[in-house]
Order: sequence, then C-alpha cells, then structure tokens
Amino acid sequence: MPTYGDMQARIADELANDGAITVAQIKNAIQTAIRDYQGEGFWFNEKIGTFPTVAGQEFYTSADFADIPSIISIAAMRRLGNGEVIGPIEGVSNKMIEDVQDGTVTGDPRLYSRFENKIRLYPIPVGVLTVRISYIATLASLSADGDSNAWTDDCEEMIRQAAKKRICLDVLQNDEGAARCAAMEKAAYDGIRKENRLRQPQQYLRADYPFFANRFGFLRGV
Repeated sequence: MPTYGDMQARIADELANDGAITVAQIKNAIQTAIRDYQGEGFWFNEKIGTFPTVAGQEFYTSADFADIPSIISIAAMRRLGNGEVIGPIEGVSNKMIEDVQDGTVTGDPRLYSRFENKIRLYPIPVGVLTVRISYIATLASLSADGDSNAWTDDCEEMIRQAAKKRICLDVLQNDEGAARCAAMEKAAYDGIRKENRLRQPQQYLRADYPFFANRFGFLRGV
C-alpha cells in the first residue's frame, strides 16, 4: 500500500521540485486535499456501530462510543431492543431539544442532536437500550511518512492531483499547472464515484416486489 511518504515523494518528483517547494508545503497541500473530500461518503469511510444508553444520561461522548469525535455526518440512527429495531431516532437541531427539554422529560429516545462534539438524546433514556448508528467518519490522520490509509491507496490519484493543484496555485503561482492538475483530479474523482456506485445495490422498482408473483414460463413448462 502506498504511504504518506510515497505520496510526498511522487508530488515532489512530478513537480520537478528543485527546492522551491518545501516538505512542509507538500504535507500541508495533502492534508488540505484530504479535508476537501473527507466529508463525502465513500465505501471506505462509511461505518456502522452501536452504543448502549444509560438511564438518566442525556449526552454521549467518546467515553460511551469512541468514534463520536470522528463522526462527520450521521446517515441513520435506530434504537434496538433484543437485537431488533424498535424505532428510529431522528436528527434535529440542538435548539429544538433545548426548547422542550427541562431535564425531566424521559423515555425511549426518539430524537438526537449533535452539539459540543457530543450526541444528545431526547427524551432522556430511562434504561438501557442499544443505539445503532450509520455514519461517515474521518480516517486516522496521516502523520508519519510510513502511515497509510484509503487516501493514500484507494484515492491516491485524486488526493495527489488535488495537492499538486494547491501547490501550483498557492506556492508556484502557476495557473496553467493548476488547471492541468484540476482536470486530472476531476477524472480521478469521477472514477472513485463510479466505483462507489458499483458497490451499491442496484436500485430499481419491480412491479411484483415484494410478492414475486409466479409467472408462466415455456422453458419451465408451467
């Protein structure tokens, strides 16, 4: 798997760096490129996890579910009982909960908000339930040159071209070079989005779904 250091070296080589570009500038460009894309849902940053509620506890942090600080967006949240879904937990603004919660409204959670890097449940749980959450999370940060993750592997071309684009614009003042890199970045992005779609189930409406009515078939003789 290509590493963070490999990407830095390749960027320096492709830009024919003669010392005008520092290692710090290359690293900053890579980190900025990652931030530009980390909010999008791809197959490699989509996750599903669970955490238990605690009676009387309204706010949940990394102490309750380690991924809470790294959650970028929540796709769905459900409350489970005996391993089965017993109801959704819908996302609302924190102000909406503030307006109706005075600390005494309790029950099975039906709403959640996000504030102060915490998940807030409403009503306040009265017992233990399992909350299942589907979400997009940030990947582990690239720091050491030997580090690697999906940004240096599955998305290497996209992130590398995006970083080169920023260096051309911000460091080299090279608009023509930036435009070339932007075009290659877009082509790589389109390829990743295509792969992401191919990994999803085909979505089309069947007239007989979910009943799958039997049909006459000559080849089956029925």
